[in-house]
Amino acid sequence: MQQQTSEQIRARLAEITKAQAVHEARDFDAEMLAIMQDGGNVDALEDQQLDAERTARRLRVEHQALNKALPEAERQEAEQELAQVKAEMADQPKRIQDLATQAESLVEKLAPLLSQIQATHRERVLSHNKAMQVVRSKKLPDELLADTGAITCPLAQGLMDQLRSAMSHGINLGDRHELMAYTTGFEFTKYETRI
Repeated sequence: MQQQTSEQIRARLAEITKAQAVHEARDFDAEMLAIMQDGGNVDALEDQQLDAERTARRLRVEHQALNKALPEAERQEAEQELAQVKAEMADQPKRIQDLATQAESLVEKLAPLLSQIQATHRERVLSHNKAMQVVRSKKLPDELLADTGAITCPLAQGLMDQLRSAMSHGINLGDRHELMAYTTGFEFTKYETRI
């Protein structure tokens, strides 16, 4: 018997099982009786039945042989799959080490940039906090009026520019309705705004 895969063996076993069921369903004696009653060729029917018996016997033996071959085929396939997995996994430790080295190198390259981003963020937070102190105190400190470069955050710088402009037009920074009307161009009443 030639080497077959486990899938091929299972398919052939299923075919044999169907053929055996058809053979077992035949009633040879009833076939012989019908031919004798009709006056047909009994010898030809006997030859057909003998061929069917030989085929059934051959199928039984093949079924047994395939059942014995199936575990071995499954074992060989499992060994081949395992060998393939081992071959694929053989270079995994080296690949993992290479990835770890690349990650370390990337962290080293990004560390200065991260420090710079953190420093810039700290500057902006401090600048924003200065602007908020001005708003809370309702007046601009002299150093902010004189030094426009003290604030680096664009949002805080914009707020400071508006506050300077409001003060130069005589707007009372303590009156939020008056300040909002000046900075937005709309008139607000104390009932329309919530700051």
